[in-house]
Parts: sequence; structure tokens; C-alpha cells
Amino acid sequence: MNETENLFEMQLNGCENCKKLLDKILELENIIQEKNYYGSDLNKFIDEKCTHKMTCINIDALIFRRSKNKLRIIESKHLNENMKWGQEEVLKLMGKVFAWLNRLQEKIDFSVHIVYGNYPYEKLYIVDLTNIKDGIEYSGEEVIKYLELEF
Repeated sequence: MNETENLFEMQLNGCENCKKLLDKILELENIIQEKNYYGSDLNKFIDEKCTHKMTCINIDALIFRRSKNKLRIIESKHLNENMKWGQEEVLKLMGKVFAWLNRLQEKIDFSVHIVYGNYPYEKLYIVDLTNIKDGIEYSGEEVIKYLELEF
């Protein structure tokens, strides 16, 4: 039992309906945490039913701006969050594929980025896996322009 559960247990002390309500709240909290971990029911299904000899990742954003002819995949991480090796491997592979596509054609600018920042995203740190650049920083209005594919 965690600290929150202990605190509730002490406060409820004998109220059976209250204990049922607490159990339901804790059950819902576990469902929400599981949903956040997998990102989708399909990813959960794949993890539970399919082989683990492959990598399945959730993409945080895929942005296409027709007027700029830009398509960008963005994986977002909090400033203190580490990326799992399988996710990084797939994103780097996509960066190489997109770099190859960019060399073959000039119509659409494809890119894969890892974005580090915390809500409300006053500052972003960018790793461009297509052009192999890191240490890119945007702040203030630059954040919006970056997300709108202005640059």
C-alpha cells in the first residue's frame, strides 16, 4: 500500500462505501497510468500478444504543412526523461530514411526530431535525426514558429 492509500485508509476508518469508492479511484488511476504508458490500446495489444523481437513505438506528432512542403515527425520528451533504446533506434532509422528521401527529391522536406521540453514549452531543445544536428534551442515565439514548420 502506498502513502496515499495509507492516508485514505486512516481517514476512511470503517466507512465501507468510502472504501469501495477509494478502490474504484485507485483502479481508475491504474488504468490511466497504463494508458499513458502504452499510448493506445493497439500498442498495449501488440505488447501483450505479439513477439517482443520487434519494436513498436508511439509517435507524439506527425505534422505536414502543405504550403511549406514539410513533413516532420516529432517525438517529445520531458527535460528529465530518457529515451528507450528501441525507440531511439527506430527514430534514427526513420531519420536516415528521410535523409535518403530528401536526397532523391526536393518537393517535400522530410525530417525526424526529438524535442525536449516541459509544458508550457517556453523553451525547446531539438535533436534533428535527419540532418544529424543537436543543440538547437528555441524559446518564446520561436517555439510556435518551429511547431508551425516555419523553420
